[in-house]
Amino acid sequence: MRRSHRRRASLFLLLALSVLGVFPADSRAQRYTNVVNNRFATVSSGPQSSLIVDVQAGANRETVQQAVQRRLKADWTARGRALAPQIRQALKARLLKGNGVVPVSTLVLTRQNGRMVLPAPTRQTGTNALTFSYSGWDGASEAFLRDFQQRAYPLIQNLYGAPFWSGNVEVVNAGTLESSSLPEVRRLAFGGYDVSAGRILLPIYSDGPNVNLQSVKHAYLLLMLHAFHGPAYLQYDAWEQGFTRAAASVIARQPDLGFSDGSANNLYSLLRFYDLLNQPALGNPTFFPPSQTDIPISGQFTIAKMLFPRMGMSGAAWLKVFIENPNFFRAFNEAYYARLAQGDVQNLPGNVPALRGIAGGLVGGVEGLPFADWYERQYILDTSIAPGNKLYAYVIPFEPEDNNGQREQSASVTLVYYRSLPNADEQLLNGRAYATYLDADNFALDLGPSAAQTTIQDGEGFLTTLNFPAEGDSNRYTMDFHVGNETARTFVTFGLSGDFQLVVFGAPEGGTRLRVEQTSINPVQTRVAEAEVKNGAASVNLGTGGNDLATTSVTAVLPDGTTSGPYRFNTGDGFAYVVLRVDGGVRLHTHTFPAGLSLVSLPVRPLQTDVAGALGVPATNFLLSYWDPTTSSYQTYTNGPSVQPLQPGRAYWLKAVPNAVTVNVNGAAPPQDTDLTVSLPYGWNLVGTPFDQTNVSDLQVQLLQNPPVTWEQAVADNLVAAEPYGFAPTAGYLPTTTFAQWQGYWVRVLTPSGVTLIIPNPQGRAQSRAQRSAAAGRGTPPPSAKRPEWSLRLLARARGAEGPAATATLGAAPGATANFDNRWDREAPPAITPSLALGFPHADWKSAGGRYVADFRPASPGRATWDVQVTSPDGGDVTLTWDGLGTLPRSARVTLVDKASGARTFLRGQSSYTFAAAAGQTRAFQVVVERGRTTPLALTDVSVVTTRGAGTLNIGYALTDSAEVTVEVRALGGRALRRLGGGRAQAAGRQTVVWDGRSSEGAAVPPGAYSVTITARGDDGTVVRQIRPVLLVK
Repeated sequence: MRRSHRRRASLFLLLALSVLGVFPADSRAQRYTNVVNNRFATVSSGPQSSLIVDVQAGANRETVQQAVQRRLKADWTARGRALAPQIRQALKARLLKGNGVVPVSTLVLTRQNGRMVLPAPTRQTGTNALTFSYSGWDGASEAFLRDFQQRAYPLIQNLYGAPFWSGNVEVVNAGTLESSSLPEVRRLAFGGYDVSAGRILLPIYSDGPNVNLQSVKHAYLLLMLHAFHGPAYLQYDAWEQGFTRAAASVIARQPDLGFSDGSANNLYSLLRFYDLLNQPALGNPTFFPPSQTDIPISGQFTIAKMLFPRMGMSGAAWLKVFIENPNFFRAFNEAYYARLAQGDVQNLPGNVPALRGIAGGLVGGVEGLPFADWYERQYILDTSIAPGNKLYAYVIPFEPEDNNGQREQSASVTLVYYRSLPNADEQLLNGRAYATYLDADNFALDLGPSAAQTTIQDGEGFLTTLNFPAEGDSNRYTMDFHVGNETARTFVTFGLSGDFQLVVFGAPEGGTRLRVEQTSINPVQTRVAEAEVKNGAASVNLGTGGNDLATTSVTAVLPDGTTSGPYRFNTGDGFAYVVLRVDGGVRLHTHTFPAGLSLVSLPVRPLQTDVAGALGVPATNFLLSYWDPTTSSYQTYTNGPSVQPLQPGRAYWLKAVPNAVTVNVNGAAPPQDTDLTVSLPYGWNLVGTPFDQTNVSDLQVQLLQNPPVTWEQAVADNLVAAEPYGFAPTAGYLPTTTFAQWQGYWVRVLTPSGVTLIIPNPQGRAQSRAQRSAAAGRGTPPPSAKRPEWSLRLLARARGAEGPAATATLGAAPGATANFDNRWDREAPPAITPSLALGFPHADWKSAGGRYVADFRPASPGRATWDVQVTSPDGGDVTLTWDGLGTLPRSARVTLVDKASGARTFLRGQSSYTFAAAAGQTRAFQVVVERGRTTPLALTDVSVVTTRGAGTLNIGYALTDSAEVTVEVRALGGRALRRLGGGRAQAAGRQTVVWDGRSSEGAAVPPGAYSVTITARGDDGTVVRQIRPVLLVK
């Protein structure tokens, strides 16, 4: 029997080690990451939810414990510094009441010789129990903590089930944390659970234990829950931290524990604000970036700016599951432990598909959705790594309140701007953030000077909105925040009071009523109220208790008497803000793209971020690329979570191979009754509309914090180039005046600070551009450009090439200037594949610089020149042709000059010019337009001089004007012997050619009498000729 017991203990040690993996001896610096990185279905290589402390082999127990304690205290100090600004915002938002604190728990493991150090407890399913001992506490403190532990333990056991293991947990006084420099840190209740040693470490602040013991129990509750999992802890923070925070929130509601704020409303979760804060930037394998968790800490640094919202949102997500099934945590743990005991341990603690399978089997659905569908809409539960820049908007709205007789309402906004790296680390970024606020009628709002813009420093910036609603006001505010190429969007109600407030989309105005029914789960109590939707918002007062957790259903009764819904929300904690999509929200969208290249956009944000899954197309059937305006380069999507998430308002290059592809995109479409804003940095941007069709003239443009202006005004102000470009496979880039759904378009931003593009919703198109311009306060649109005085189009085509020719247009136009003129000059968008390029280079136009395909100048009676460049990726013969000469005055001479060869071609006299292009090289040309000639073309001062003994002739002549000149030597019978000059264009003045006495075949001709014919052809077709007899003497 004793041998059997030892065998079970040994087996359990092997089991625990296999749960966490066995690592090579040289893996001290190893970080754990996703070995499967599918969105919402990742698999981890090890514990990403823990601090890892590497210790030397043979280190004694005291040395190891000191190393762990030092590591934890350094971590707590760093987190305190990083979270202090957010604590200040939470205090300002009144999220922390009285002496309320935010508990922050940390898991820590020691690693020795590359192997995790874990206890070897005895596993006895259903009968395990934990005991607790205390070290380093004075008598009063130990009595306080022991009393709390004895009251909390049965509550935890009732909710969580029996612990995974049996053994003793040592509760250690971890010493003091200095907080005088950052008093906000006292609002953070830190604690650590040392999985390797089975210890709980609790610090107190330097102000003394009496200030802090009441708040210590918040952290102690979390750590006791971690101890129940013990060595079987879940390897992702979204699961381990989320479970413990949700469970602590449930337990803290029990009056026996004596919490001053029994519901711990915002201490463990952000359930009240969940819909407002459920944004894509939440997702990551860990709440604590690797560079701040498992490498040595030294010096000053910041850490985990996303920690605060991630902790609260993870707790809220699993609270929603608990509301569906109050036995969820106990049932999950029992099923999870049973799988481990059966040997299903290879990756189970870090295998999200397996963990989801257990959870999904315990709840039929959550908030009216199947568990799998619901799970993939909770961004906090996305444990995949999606590299790229992220922007998160942590928005907490306040209810209207009276301030010295004036009714005012505000909202606190914290913006977090960071870059996710491929190893799940997060790099904090700096920048300038600008906000766009729209009401339900899509009019831009001024919410005060502190709301318009902010500096992002070390990944964080703050805004405060302020408005003054009248009694009875009701409105929906759309809040868009832009930094560089990133946009974060959320919504709030305005002017409303009540404990259940709804942002409503898709409900017809005038008569839509909402019936709200809420049922609390303990005690079971049902409350019903009704409200009318006014300006996209509604509110009811249900009398929800501060400790309540409840299911809330909303049914919309439309003006025609039909109903929509019910829509389910799991809410509680005395208050809820929810977003109601009467128009459907998430649904499947289907579209077919032809084989080959297409410039495309999506009308929805896919629930899947890996591209093949998002499009519903096998990865072998397509390629997808996007343009990065910050680097002016194309990036190609690979399999797995994308660097640039697919989203409405953006556009992409799709290559369907070998046949057409039909995409099936399941995702959330933007509301059809609010405008969409898209942040556009300087340069070229790919955009699209999520709506059926959008006229370019209906677009609005916002510069920084200034009011939006119409597209026409933005063009006049040189904010954007006048014409967006679409793409047709047979014609290439073409200017467009409309945006169609599923199609992509190029927009050129001309101002270095970038702009925000506002795409009007279908209902908003009824507003005239004059109304929009008046609302923006920028006057009337400028007049459109007139027709040009003349225009000449150049075309370039490589020999044997298929598809459209490259084109560029030059000309003269009224009001045009020699510099950039947005009404006339057009830049070429970036090519997606190497192709023949033709254009006018203009690096001299500064922020508008680039390669232009239209360059118009003011009409001039003199001489004007255009530099032209042709670039051939493959080399070979390239032919230039032209059309439009008939629009020029007859007195204008147009000459093409090849700068490489010096050849001059009169465009009126020739139809083409061919040259040999070098692969990848640029050939420079110049087009010269001269107007107002008065001197007729003539050949004068003709001379023919024989060089005696050499057998050559020097032939000279003068031109009164530029002309194409041919010199021919003929026999007396009229037979042509040699042609000189080749018909090249020559400038006015004295010219000379030499005949070497040989025929065109290279044979020497005999001495004797010959004739020389000189023919000059002007660009207007005028021909003059001179003939001279000569005697060749040798």
